[in-house]
Amino acid sequence: MDGGPTLLFSLLQLTDSAFPTGSFSHSLGLETFVHISAVKSFKAKLTEMDKMLEACSTNHIAKRASTRQGRTFFEVCKLLYAASNESVFTTLSDLPFCHYPVVYGAVLAGLGLDLEVTLSSFIFGVSRTLVSTAVRLDVLVQWRGKKVQHILHQKMNQRKWMKQALSFPVMDILQNSHDKLFSKLFYS
Repeated sequence: MDGGPTLLFSLLQLTDSAFPTGSFSHSLGLETFVHISAVKSFKAKLTEMDKMLEACSTNHIAKRASTRQGRTFFEVCKLLYAASNESVFTTLSDLPFCHYPVVYGAVLAGLGLDLEVTLSSFIFGVSRTLVSTAVRLDVLVQWRGKKVQHILHQKMNQRKWMKQALSFPVMDILQNSHDKLFSKLFYS
C-alpha cells in the first residue's frame, strides 16, 4: 500500500471497531458504487448510488441503520480528514440519504486507498460487526467468535463474494421486527 504509515494508520483508525459509527453495517452497495461507469461526475455517481441504496433497501430498519451510520461516519471523517480532501466532504454533504456504503467508499477513495483495500476493509468491518454482535448477545463465546471471524476472513480472501448478491427474506423479517422487541441491546 502506497502512502506509508500515515495512510495505514488512517485505514486502521477507520476500520477500528471503536470508531463511532454504530455497529450495524448493511447493504454491500459499495461494490456497485465502484463499478459504475466513469461517464458521470463523482457527485452524480454518489447521488445515484445513495438513491439506489434507498430504493433497494427492503425495510425501514435497514434504511435507518445505514443512513444513521453513514451520517455518523461522514461527520467523524469530516472532522479528521476534511482539511486534506475538502471536495469529497463537500460532495458527501449534498447526498440525499447518506447511506453508509456510499460514504465509506467515497471517504476511502478520497484518502487514496485502492478498490481492493476499500472492499476488503468494508467486508472486514461487516464480518467483525456480525461476530461481535453474536458475542455480545451470548450466542458465541469470545474465543469461538474469534475462530468464526478467522474462518470468515479466510473465505473472504477467496473473493467469491465480490460478484454475488443475495436476497434473504428471513433477515428482512427479523430486521423489520427489531423495533417490536420489548428489551434490546442494539438500536437497530
